[in-house]
Amino acid sequence: MNMENIASIINSKTLPPHTVNSNEKYTSTVNRETVTYKIQKVIDQENITPEGIAKLLSEGLDDHKSERYYFILASEIPHAKLMEALHITKEAAHRKTIRYKPTYFQGILKNWGIKTKFSGNKNQ
Repeated sequence: MNMENIASIINSKTLPPHTVNSNEKYTSTVNRETVTYKIQKVIDQENITPEGIAKLLSEGLDDHKSERYYFILASEIPHAKLMEALHITKEAAHRKTIRYKPTYFQGILKNWGIKTKFSGNKNQ
């Protein structure tokens, strides 16, 4: 299975709406397995590398110039959480409730308490 198939599997899963400024904790479950857990299973089965995750993020966020930054994120943050945040961002973009996907994506990660700034990174 290639990365495009993985992206289509992840994108086919509809997640409930979530906003960056929400105080809600995002812990959707289906059959006692979190969405994050299910995404991680696919990533593990397909041996997706941090480079692959970075490419999916840069493509999904229409932000190819920041692929190196997304590689750093993928090296530091669980891949499933990144893909879940990407999915939420793409859903918000589809509903036309956001202006700039990369900023919204980072807002989701920050809302979850995930570090998004790294020393030597221009995208801080």
